[in-house]
Amino acid sequence: MSEGNVTSEIIEEHAIRQNYRNSTLYKISGTKTFRLGSAKIFRKWGSNLQNVNKKMRQLYRSDEGKCLLQTDQSGAEALIVAYLCRAGNLRDLFIHNVNPHVFLAIKMFKDQFSEKQPELKDAFSEAFNTPIPELKKLPKWKEIVALCKESDNWEARERYYYLSKQTNHSANYDVKEGAFIMNVLLKSEGAVVLSQQLAGELLQGRRKLFPEIQEWHYKVQNEVRNKGMIRNLFGYPFTMTDYLSEEAYKELYAWIPQSTVGSITNIAFTNLQNYIEDNDLDWDLLNNSHDSYLLQCPVAEKEHAAKKMKEFMEIKMISPVDGVEFNMKSETSCGLNWAPYNEKKNPEGLKEFAA
Repeated sequence: MSEGNVTSEIIEEHAIRQNYRNSTLYKISGTKTFRLGSAKIFRKWGSNLQNVNKKMRQLYRSDEGKCLLQTDQSGAEALIVAYLCRAGNLRDLFIHNVNPHVFLAIKMFKDQFSEKQPELKDAFSEAFNTPIPELKKLPKWKEIVALCKESDNWEARERYYYLSKQTNHSANYDVKEGAFIMNVLLKSEGAVVLSQQLAGELLQGRRKLFPEIQEWHYKVQNEVRNKGMIRNLFGYPFTMTDYLSEEAYKELYAWIPQSTVGSITNIAFTNLQNYIEDNDLDWDLLNNSHDSYLLQCPVAEKEHAAKKMKEFMEIKMISPVDGVEFNMKSETSCGLNWAPYNEKKNPEGLKEFAA
């Protein structure tokens, strides 16, 4: 084979690879929560594109001259829960832009962080006793947040930020100790094993900080008993016709925020596609991932696209408790491939981008 033929074959293979695509079939009836299901087309072509491992996403690249933009709901289910409940600590965290996982980590693991970094002992003690509206004014607040998040890289038993995050997610829906232990075990792929004592302390500590959540649970139970129906924040209904067990109530608590989050993305996705068609834009909507959506656009138009993605995702809603208006919050990232940005391992990945 001549050198010319080898070069020709390489060019041809490169051209083919440039046109590689992966497709998916969205299933409207795929879930109970108005989230779209995703699967192979006729069980033959493509794949599920909503649960792609982050390490695998580096394989997905934008076309030449274009970039990828992804807008994620910020807070998502937790933000919805905050406005399903009466005004309290949970809502205050979102109003004052305090990370709920950092807040819980301070409350539950203050002494452990102080032992790890003694020079911040006084700062953690001060943060522990400071009201939510004043937290971000603390002189060492940025260092506290950084250390809390850094704990995600420590050994399994010291991943305090991760434990706080899992506690927040699970406790919103009244999870019990045994199920909580299994949730953490599964989501950490076996790396984090909670003792029953620590699981109980985390759940009980969280309930004391946010009593409004349990009050919301009682309200949902009463609605089910009296009406046989619950609705999400768009008024979409879920009807019950059978006897409900304790476990079934937990699913109903989760259904309201989950279906609201899914509906937000579906509405934003539809509005953005209409905007693209109405303005004859060279933008490609690529994916709906429950609480985020992915777009490809020319690099020169990324600011315009990011602004519209944010606008459509930050839908206005009204609390059914007190009529307070609020918007979903969002974060947009930009890159040349779909995986998260890493300075050394993936410098072309999705990096936070101000819309």
